Amino acid sequence: RPSMSVTVISHYQVIKRLWSGSWRSALTVPTYRSRDDAAADFRSQAASLGGNGVLNFGCYNKVISPNPPPGSPLYCDGVIVRFQ
Repeated sequence: RPSMSVTVISHYQVIKRLWSGSWRSALTVPTYRSRDDAAADFRSQAASLGGNGVLNFGCYNKVISPNPPPGSPLYCDGVIVRFQ
């Protein structure tokens, strides 16, 4: 059995909750073509806000259907944090 190394970081500061912590999210939020595009944008947002991580990142289909068509736009949200 291979050995594993796990690092636990327990201290972080919340910088900002993106796209769901504002009244503006009731009107409009950005959409993404893929989860990878969203993750790249969230990493960029984190860096520009002085954060170094994203917690509770998730993406959800804009099209409400049990079987959304491939390539449907995604809404994504997450919390920008600074690990200490």
